[in-house]
Amino acid sequence: MGTKLAFAGARPPFQKQHQLDNGLDDWLPSNTLPTCPRYSVDSAALRAFLVGDVCPTKLNRLAPHLWMCSTPSHTNIPPLHSHAVHNRTIVLTEDPGLHLVWETGRIFIKPLPTYLLSYTFWLRFLLNDESCRDKQIVTQAALGLRRSYH
Repeated sequence: MGTKLAFAGARPPFQKQHQLDNGLDDWLPSNTLPTCPRYSVDSAALRAFLVGDVCPTKLNRLAPHLWMCSTPSHTNIPPLHSHAVHNRTIVLTEDPGLHLVWETGRIFIKPLPTYLLSYTFWLRFLLNDESCRDKQIVTQAALGLRRSYH
């Protein structure tokens, strides 16, 4: 799979009636991102913010070597309640690279950003057919972060 992804015609990972945030339903280019009022939806600053907010850039650089630690399967991710059995404390983090990383006594969790719960946000920003490389990277990372909450 190359760096270019075909998102034209792609659908958000949930149906509109299942969205949990309808803050962008009346979307206009001048709207700001819900919970992040400093960022206009169509700004370059928003793209930079999203790269930092959902993309685990350090982890992505390590990804080719992680096969030595574990098999690349989603079945290796234990449910959150199992960490309580191992006496781990949940530590909230804003660093997407620490999401679901655990060590003795604690596990780091990045809360799911509310804008990823908006059907309109997915359609208008993440899944449109523009060829912005950052959008494709952010969309892949957002899908992965969202999937970790599935």
